[in-house]
Parts: sequence; C-alpha cells; structure tokens
Amino acid sequence: MRFKAILFLTTAFFIVFSLATAGPVKDQDMTPESLKKSLKHAESVDELTKIVKKYAMHSSDIDAVRMAQDEWKSINYDEALDFFKKHYEKDASGKNAYLLGRISSDPVLQVELGKIVIKEEPDWQYGYRLLTVVYSHNLVDRKSSPEVIEILEQSIKKDGKYFEKTAKKFSDADDLMHVVFNYFLYAGDYKSAQKLLEKSEQQKSKWADERAWAIVNVGLGNKDEVKKYIQQTVSEKQKKVKDVPLEKLTQKIKYDIYRSAFVYEPILEHYLKKSEDASSEMIATNQYNVACFAALSGKTEMAMEYLDKSASSGFYDADLAMEDSDLFSMHKEPQWKNIVKHFEDNWTKSEDKRMQKALSSKFEKEAPGWSLKDGDGNMVQLASIEGNIVVLDFWATWCKPCIESLPGVSEFTREYAAKGVKVYSVNVMEKNPVFARDFMKKNEYAMTFLYGTEKIQKAYKVENIPTIVMIDQGGKIRYVHHGYAKDLKQKLSWWANDLLETKAAQHTMVD
Repeated sequence: MRFKAILFLTTAFFIVFSLATAGPVKDQDMTPESLKKSLKHAESVDELTKIVKKYAMHSSDIDAVRMAQDEWKSINYDEALDFFKKHYEKDASGKNAYLLGRISSDPVLQVELGKIVIKEEPDWQYGYRLLTVVYSHNLVDRKSSPEVIEILEQSIKKDGKYFEKTAKKFSDADDLMHVVFNYFLYAGDYKSAQKLLEKSEQQKSKWADERAWAIVNVGLGNKDEVKKYIQQTVSEKQKKVKDVPLEKLTQKIKYDIYRSAFVYEPILEHYLKKSEDASSEMIATNQYNVACFAALSGKTEMAMEYLDKSASSGFYDADLAMEDSDLFSMHKEPQWKNIVKHFEDNWTKSEDKRMQKALSSKFEKEAPGWSLKDGDGNMVQLASIEGNIVVLDFWATWCKPCIESLPGVSEFTREYAAKGVKVYSVNVMEKNPVFARDFMKKNEYAMTFLYGTEKIQKAYKVENIPTIVMIDQGGKIRYVHHGYAKDLKQKLSWWANDLLETKAAQHTMVD
C-alpha cells in the first residue's frame, strides 16, 4: 500500500530487575557507557541477562537503567514486565510508574501512568515524554488497534493540555518539540504548529526544515508556498532519481506533505481521477486508495462504495485491508466482513497472476563476494558455495517484519535444501548479535546463521530490512524482495523453481 509520511521519533521502553552478584558494586561505575562495554563482550544470552539485571538492581543512573530495560525486554519481555508490575505495586513512585509505562504494551495504561508521573514529578521530562510519545505513536502514526485508537481519540481531547505544557517546559528538547509539532498538526491547530516551528527554527532544530514549513503551509492554506516547495523538491529529487517519471515524483512529494498535514481532499481527488481509468492495470489499487482517503475524510458511504468496486476489480490483499489504519473506521460497518471475504476469495484466485508478477521482477547483476562467520565461528564464503542457488535473508531481532518472515523462510529452506538451495540468515543492524544467534537456535530455524557486517550491507545496498536476495548458480543476483509478504514462501519457491528449471534447460542444450 502506501508509505506513511510522518517521520516520528519513537523512544524504546524498558528496564531490569535484580540478581545477586558476587562482591560489592559501585553505583558510580554503572553508567550507560560501562553497560555498553559489558554487553559488547557478552558471549551468551544468559550472560546478557545477568548484566542487564545487575544494572537494573544497582544503577541510579536513569539512562543506564533505561538502556538495561531495553536489553532485557528484547531478551525476555514477560519476565521484565512482571518485575516492573510488582515493583510499581510495591512502591508507586513517579519513577516506578514511568518505568512500568515504558515497558507496558498497553497504550491506554501507558497514558494513565504518564499522567501519574507528571503529577508526582511535574518538572521531570520523562513523564511528559511517556505520555506525548504514546499518544503520537498511536494517533499520529496510527500504530495500534481500532479499539485502542478509538479510546485514545476520546481521551486526548482532555489530555491535549499536556502537549502544550511540554512545549513550554521543555522547548530545548528537539525530539519532544517534534512530537508536539505533529500533535498540533493532528489537532488541526496549524497556528500553534507555525509558532512552534518558528521557535524551533531559531534553535536550529534539525526537523524544523523546508518540509515542515510546507506541511504547515498546507494546513494554513498558503497554496503558493506549497507549490513553490513542491517544485523545488521535485527539481532536487530529479537530479538523484532520474528514472522516476516527473508526474509520479510530483505526486509522491505532494502526497507526503498533505498527508503529514492531515489534509486528505487533494489526495482523494487524485485517486478519484486515477480510478476512472478503466484501462489501468492499477484500477483496483486506485479504487482501494480512494476508499482509504474517503474514510480518512469521514466519507463513509464513498469509502464503502469504492471498497466494493476494488473487490469487484480484483483487489486481493485482505490482510492489508484488515491492518490498514486508514480503514479502521470501516470495521464497524455492516458490509465490512463481506468486503474482506471478497478480498480473500480474490487472493485464492490470483495465484497465477501473483506468480507471473513475482517472476517478472527477474534481473541480472554480479553478486558481490563475501566472507562471513557462522554461529559456530566458521567462515562461509560465497565463492566456496558457487554452483548452488544462494539466498541471503538480511534481518534483525528487533525488526517485526523480519521475525514474521522467518518461519516461512525456514519452511522454504527445509523443502529446497536437497535441491541445491542454500539459505543464510545474515544478521545486521543488531546491538547484540549473540542474542540473535541464540534466538535462531532456540526457534530451530533451518537457515544457516551468519554474522553480518557493514561491508556486506553496503555491497548489497541493504538500507531496510528484511531484504532477501536470491543468487543463481552462476553467482548472479536474480531476485530481491523487501519487507514481509504473506506469500513470501510461495514467492521464494517460484523464484527457486525458475532458476532450477533454467539450469536444467541449459544442461539439456549442452547434452
């Protein structure tokens, strides 16, 4: 579907509890820097766990505790959550409320705890940070369920005052000011957004740039300024991405700033025009997009009409429709379940079409050589396995789409291992690769674990994960996939079968 436009700063949330350690510990030595060093040298998950628990128990440095909490959460979330619940029940201080809110996965509880922290510690930045970030993550970025969003949409009507207090109390905190700025946009208070932007620009905040001004000008209705920004940005982008058509590039930039300003009508009009082109191969997607922006604009009947049209035109991604926050308001409509069922039926009927689309992405490029350590410390080189189909899955444990992809990649690995297909899980962008290695072992995934490096990331141009690369028997990159897809295993199978059949045909010709 479409990418979301707002760049929003999220803070990770977690801490750590206790574990008796041998000998006295000097609190002044337990800093974020010393924790980083300790974690870097850990050789097992058990050792990692002991370190973070020790810091949680003994450090009085809140940043060291926060860092330890983050690590513990990634190792054993349930254990960490249970500790902080009990810790808060024992001592309901503002600090403990903050730490519980930080690790909780319940946004409604997080907001309530944030208000408790602010009440107990009215001049402490972290209470305001907890509350405002949770609201922004769930309402601005729409990263939650329809039920939670509905509750928060009601409660923020009373809690908007906390954003205003945050702007007054902590104006030197750039990241928080960006959060407040996005709230003002969400609330349609473009004048306040303008004032905050002016002040942040004077303070030389990184986010207070031309794009931010364009977004504010959209909300204020300054069309000439918006047009000027679009033209300038298109001109700059064209120098870097010469293969993108002018119309597509212009619409992409326009989409970004209008969506970020929560102004949907111009985008809706664009997709309405697109949906009128019955000859377009994208008609089903364009109709779906009309439904999304009609829903965001409060036009429920139009949204449902175009959802029905998109289903009749063959739109088949039921999972996207269910998870798309643009359509959350549609879930209560009587026709919604029938629409989703229609999408699901289309998915079943679309296998041949999806296979042809997957195979049409084939290209040829020399695969950069590499030499990486596996989980046992043995070196694996691309040159030594040439003659096989090689699949590289670039991933990290903190990446949700990566984790969702692993079971399907593992099933594919088991099914194709005997056919000359070697699959490697290349761990990148990971703070604790040892944890990633043990995570693979614990889940008994069939792929071979490899410790990734910045060098291989750059060589294969891996900027986002998961990224999956399939290399043919002759050392040429043939297929690349980005992100999670529910038919990922199918896609890998189609690709592998294509390369195996191509090789078999070449042997036949030689014989």
